[in-house]
Amino acid sequence: MKNQNQCPKCGSEKLGYLESVPDMDDGWPPDHAIIGYQETTEPGWLESTKTTKHEMEAYICASCGFLEYYAKNPAAIRFENIPGFRWKK
Repeated sequence: MKNQNQCPKCGSEKLGYLESVPDMDDGWPPDHAIIGYQETTEPGWLESTKTTKHEMEAYICASCGFLEYYAKNPAAIRFENIPGFRWKK
């Protein structure tokens, strides 16, 4: 939907755009997240963690509800640090 003016699932042209996508764990205003990584730098009782979040945008079809998410700056994402991420073959 990002590059076409039509839903790839139902063909509708009734599309909406979300400039930012709030993180599921955050309140309002959104923290512009979803894709990110977390590093634990010190094991034990006093673990310190570092989390990096990346801005997301979304397109939604108002007819069928199909939703597409896009990272605004995918080149900045360290995919290898995202738990559960793997490259599709």
